[in-house]
Amino acid sequence: MEKYNIIFLDIDGVLNSTNYMIKVYNETGKRWSSEKNLVDPYCLNLLRGLVEEFDAYIVITSTIRKNEKLLNIFYNMIKSEIPLNRFIGVTKSLPNQSRGIEIEEYINKHDYLINNFVAFDDDGDLDNLGDNFIQTQNKFGLQEEDIFKAKSIFQNKTKTR
Repeated sequence: MEKYNIIFLDIDGVLNSTNYMIKVYNETGKRWSSEKNLVDPYCLNLLRGLVEEFDAYIVITSTIRKNEKLLNIFYNMIKSEIPLNRFIGVTKSLPNQSRGIEIEEYINKHDYLINNFVAFDDDGDLDNLGDNFIQTQNKFGLQEEDIFKAKSIFQNKTKTR
């Protein structure tokens, strides 16, 4: 059975940032999380390149996974950049557990499908994922150095945790 490279994806602080929020507000007078400005095109482009280069699939870990309307808005915004068939699921929300534990639960349940993975998040509660966790900075969101780290992990071919 074929195994896949998986990207566990938070959205706020990864596909958008404080700097992007300020820029959008200064240009439009609207909040950054409005339907048109949920993601920074620069960050989305970086993610798209990683998905394409490593034939990767995405699992949403962001809290928007709990809100179907927001999740659909997100999918509609990005579908011209990343095909929706690249999004294969969301992590389960586990009461009183960190996002890292929720990702670990997903990995354990789907281990037979996962070749390797990275997890992008701006929060620090994913340390249990070891080197596969790439912490972005809320101020900047996803950056080239984060993609470089992800490429290094995917080039390693097999899970490191």
